[in-house]
Amino acid sequence: IVYPNPADQFINLAFKNDNQTASIELINVLGQSVYYTITKNANHTINTSNLSPGIYVVKVITGNNKFSKKVIIE
Repeated sequence: IVYPNPADQFINLAFKNDNQTASIELINVLGQSVYYTITKNANHTINTSNLSPGIYVVKVITGNNKFSKKVIIE
């Protein structure tokens, strides 16, 4: 789950599995990675207050699963 959308100061991510390692990447419309981390937490927050307003893609990889979601940052 990715929320809120549109976002202002932060984006929250909530995962179903608590102990599964996930790589999280936030990509702008130019295809540039503006945020990247690896986490084992079931919940993760990305601070977006320093990013320019626009459309971004959150890309999450957990094991063999891949997930992408478009988010708008105001």
